[in-house]
Amino acid sequence: MNDLLPILIPGLAACLAAILVTLAIERLGGQLGGILGTLPLTVVPASIGLYHAEPTPNVFAVGMSAIPVGMLLNAAFLGVWRIWPNRAGDRPTALLETLGLSLGFWMLSALLLVIGRSTLPPNIIRDAVVGFLALVATVVLGLRACRDAPPAPKGNRSVGFGVLLLRGVGAGTAIACGVALGRAGWMTAAGMASVFPAIFLTSMLATWVSQGRAVPIGASGPMMLGSVAVSIYALTCAITMPWLGAVWGATVAWFAGSAFGSFPAYLWLKNRSKTESTQ
Repeated sequence: MNDLLPILIPGLAACLAAILVTLAIERLGGQLGGILGTLPLTVVPASIGLYHAEPTPNVFAVGMSAIPVGMLLNAAFLGVWRIWPNRAGDRPTALLETLGLSLGFWMLSALLLVIGRSTLPPNIIRDAVVGFLALVATVVLGLRACRDAPPAPKGNRSVGFGVLLLRGVGAGTAIACGVALGRAGWMTAAGMASVFPAIFLTSMLATWVSQGRAVPIGASGPMMLGSVAVSIYALTCAITMPWLGAVWGATVAWFAGSAFGSFPAYLWLKNRSKTESTQ
């Protein structure tokens, strides 16, 4: 049982965070809720778990540098939810089509990236540069998605307890699998698994089923833009955790991700909304 605790604890923490994010989107609307939904939450227990699994700085940095690449895939994943429902129109299969396309794209792309990285020799500088470029690309995609974005209304019906629980279990399972992969020595796969879009997936599904398609479509752009906070967190904690330890390193990285990712994204979206409302 003691061997499972380093895997179960991050998974349970991620489960709780995922449930809280769904409630934020439901109560606060797609814009503010979408930004809050991308705060570095579930990635914190994942990174701490991976650090305890392999505290060697260079090896740990490999897993963290894979996270921005995974978040870029997540932004593209959300892009499917931003575009395809409108293409599908009123077809009764619109939700299943969007789900299949987005999830299939993510899984295939992630598999190809993990295989590609595993064939290359470790190179910290290269991996850090790729992670930074992935972060920049995520910002560009997020800004593009928020341009002329549809309304992001608040939900008018509560998400059921069963859906909330499913969302939490999905996110917790993804994080637990990521930590388990890291403890097995597969750091690149661990980094990708730790950002599996369980929160995004269950957010889109839960709000679509309970509120209609307008809420998840409206939240997708802000979530794409706000997800850069997780990439900033990952690149920062690759440095701060070996330097300051797991707890303080994660704390500094969390504030960096929130201050330079989530907060500017929220201010930009808020200012944009005010500008549009006065026109």
